[in-house]
Amino acid sequence: MKILASLLIVLVAVALPVTAQSETAVRVMTTDQGSQRIIVDTAHGDQTLHHTQYAVLNARVHPVAGSSAVGLTWTELRPGRPVQFQTVSVDGQKFIEPRETTYDLQLKYGGFDPLFAQPQIPAHLDANQGGRQWIVQYWTQGLEQYRDELRRLGAVIHLHLPNHANVVEMDPSLVSTVATLPFVRAVVSFHPAYKLETSLLTEQLQGFSGSATRRINIMAFRRGLVGQNPIAARVRALGGSVHKLDPYIFTMVATVNIGIIADLARMDEVQWMDPYGDPEDDMNIARQFHGADYIETQAGFDGTGVRAEVLDSGCLTTHQEFQSPPLIPHGALVSASHGTSTTGQVFATGVDPTARGMLPAGQGVAAFYNGLAGGSRYNHSAELVNPGLGYRCVFQTNSWGGPRTTSYNSSSQEMDLILFDLESLVITQSQSNAGNQMSRPQAWAKNCVGVGAADHVNTLTPNDDNISGASIGPAQDGRVKPELASFYDNIRTTSNSSTTSYTNSFGGTSGATPIVAGSFGLFYQMWHNGIFGNPTATTVFQSRPKNTTARAFMIAGARQWNWPGVPANSGLDRDKQGWGHPDLQRLYDYRSRIYYVDETDFLTNLQSTSHAVTVPAGETLFKACLTWRDNPGTVSATQHLINNLDLRVTSPSGQVYLGNVGLTNNASGSAGEALFSSTGGSADTKNSVENVFVQNPQAGTWVVEVIATSLNQDIHPETSALDADYALCILGVLPGTVSFFDLSLTSNAGGDLTMDIDNVPAGTTQGFTVFSEMAAGPVGGGVLFGLNPTLISLFSFQVPVGVGNVFHWSYPSGGAYPDAPVTFPGLPASLYPIDAVGLAIDGAFNISVTPNRRAL
Repeated sequence: MKILASLLIVLVAVALPVTAQSETAVRVMTTDQGSQRIIVDTAHGDQTLHHTQYAVLNARVHPVAGSSAVGLTWTELRPGRPVQFQTVSVDGQKFIEPRETTYDLQLKYGGFDPLFAQPQIPAHLDANQGGRQWIVQYWTQGLEQYRDELRRLGAVIHLHLPNHANVVEMDPSLVSTVATLPFVRAVVSFHPAYKLETSLLTEQLQGFSGSATRRINIMAFRRGLVGQNPIAARVRALGGSVHKLDPYIFTMVATVNIGIIADLARMDEVQWMDPYGDPEDDMNIARQFHGADYIETQAGFDGTGVRAEVLDSGCLTTHQEFQSPPLIPHGALVSASHGTSTTGQVFATGVDPTARGMLPAGQGVAAFYNGLAGGSRYNHSAELVNPGLGYRCVFQTNSWGGPRTTSYNSSSQEMDLILFDLESLVITQSQSNAGNQMSRPQAWAKNCVGVGAADHVNTLTPNDDNISGASIGPAQDGRVKPELASFYDNIRTTSNSSTTSYTNSFGGTSGATPIVAGSFGLFYQMWHNGIFGNPTATTVFQSRPKNTTARAFMIAGARQWNWPGVPANSGLDRDKQGWGHPDLQRLYDYRSRIYYVDETDFLTNLQSTSHAVTVPAGETLFKACLTWRDNPGTVSATQHLINNLDLRVTSPSGQVYLGNVGLTNNASGSAGEALFSSTGGSADTKNSVENVFVQNPQAGTWVVEVIATSLNQDIHPETSALDADYALCILGVLPGTVSFFDLSLTSNAGGDLTMDIDNVPAGTTQGFTVFSEMAAGPVGGGVLFGLNPTLISLFSFQVPVGVGNVFHWSYPSGGAYPDAPVTFPGLPASLYPIDAVGLAIDGAFNISVTPNRRAL
């Protein structure tokens, strides 16, 4: 069931109504108790949207000419500081839940509110006269209707920039017109200074030798040669050398004198520049620990039919472990120790049983990072999934990467672009081995599986595992990285000393990453066999799900090191292990208790889908994982999520869990983090992976909602609309959806309260609608079926059962409530906000509970 997210929304106003072009107006009503009730008037009637005890100022309506879309903003005067709010509607009727907001532009150069201050810019890095790149900031989160109006005026939309902004190309003569649009808050220059990575910027600010040169990556605003050719021509004209142009990505490589970097930054074609770096490597029980031996013993899963690539420093292809079947070379290949070891971890056939790889019967593809096929990383990776070529791979694993950094840079953006386009290829990437946040830039990519590591001290039990020297998260913008983890130490695998040689001491995240990749390979074989109730085709490659789905399954099935409860694990918090280590045994054992979505549902902006699933009695674990493939991030920004989807889970008793709340604090350190989710909190705005983990979940119907909270670029290019698809894996439930018992609760400006119940469970003989006016905390956070009980709550249980009696109703109802809505007219303002929950009871006194609802 799709629902336009009518998650309570807000709007505020000054004392008098403000009318917008979309026929929307807002009113602020003061209750007898002195609180503020915010009411929106639309062409379809009025709605109460928000209730607050604080004074409301500067309420604004921000319409779009010729559109029903509208944005609303206001300020609440809270103790110590004013708090700004925003909300939007795409149809002028249904508004999203209002959220606190700030207007600082999150640029790496520095954050600032463009309406009140701008940073100091050196003269030679200031926007040149006649420059065409501008930052356009909106009053609310960006809507496609805003961007369409800019396009109509002749602007070109390039980048999403937090908060609420786009980098836009337009003629300077258009700036004054754009600045007066009612939904536009500010228009400021996108200065050349904003386009430089920190070390390049520092050289420009502190001075440099006139003869010094730098090899740099230059990102164009436009993808491919149409964007790169003008830059290349300018580089050559200024005496620089162009080393590489790439028709598939945004980035080119050149060597230039430092003195011309500012000149290049002033080009309207240039998006970003950062230093170029050469590739660098990262340095028996593993199969048991990750469940590979278990699923082979139970069902014969050994990698048969799985084809995948190890991209590394090269490989000794004549090693005895790689002869049955022989490895397929991809590009120019050399022999190297590091790559021979990582390849063996995945594809060693078991001539030496103690060095047997994760996919001993799989087909390996070996490649060298300096011998890429097709001349580029993008081309090379695209060949892996070209069905007309001989590779047909489901994953690529990498235990190497660009020079370590804490930043999302041009290499991170390239990786996100590759995985956004190649939607059915998983890429695993070693985080690196710095012991801090210095990591491979590819690991910071949102769509890539960054891999961390733990010391397993050569034992099977996880209870003595401890912190290693692996690089750690979170990402600079707070995202959870690594995504998964494995062994750091004491890995036996192949070496290239001879065709029969091995090493017992391979490790680092170089060793962890192939183990995680091999686990993905075994998942693909299980998927191909249809054990999750999924459709299949002739080969593993043809059967494969989307890469988001593979990630969702692997995360939902992962097992976490118990850092809060096991002393040795105490250092292995979320920053080190991500969401845990792959557990193929768990995935196999839960194969008949999994519900999934493989990018088959599409959401437009602000839309949502509810999936109702059944947790059986006695289930010990509920894990829901939402993933989406996000557009490449804006490199000059400090936050890299482009599109925000939210995961919201409601238990049978009305407890509400938001994605990642209680699991991650989006910051360094483990304060406030746990193995399982917490109720309450705020929706995650950082990650493109959201999880809800619940231990010993209540039996019954759980409602899992996926909400397209903010779409700024198209995730689902197969359709012409701005929309998103996603992957969802829910573990611990019976497969298939169910219609769910639900209560709706709405109010209007006159105080009328309307309630309606849907999908009363079969066998119900009676039920209750229970209310509480103690509704200041999180919805569903109370002790009585999610309510904070009051005398009004207890009243329902004292009323005799009757046909159509809202408080205590009999069933079947003969068409009366709950089969028809009921309205209580003109309730006093002192009763609001009000919470309610519906209960249904069958002849055996089994109780079903709706999600908690609130009317304002």
